[in-house]
Amino acid sequence: MTTKTMRKKEIEKVRKLIKGLGGVNEVHKGLIEFTIRVEHMESLRAELLKQHPNKWVAMADGKIVTNADSLEDVLKELDAFGIRRRDAVVEFMDTHPRNMIL
Repeated sequence: MTTKTMRKKEIEKVRKLIKGLGGVNEVHKGLIEFTIRVEHMESLRAELLKQHPNKWVAMADGKIVTNADSLEDVLKELDAFGIRRRDAVVEFMDTHPRNMIL
């Protein structure tokens, strides 16, 4: 199989995936909405670190909906509340984050 043939197959896979997600406009809209949710959570980070140190925290509809010691437990709670995972931002409130050199 040539590189050109492989590339065509990959492009077709991506097109099929985007179509399954509702099309380019829906994917774009979803990315913008996610960015807004992440920015909102980031704006609350200092407060969340104080309230939920070293816990997993989930935010949906602009408010904290659950927190737990494990990611698995937070995801179970989201499911129990009927909140789609793609509509939530989940993050670990690490009080001692590692420094990374990139």
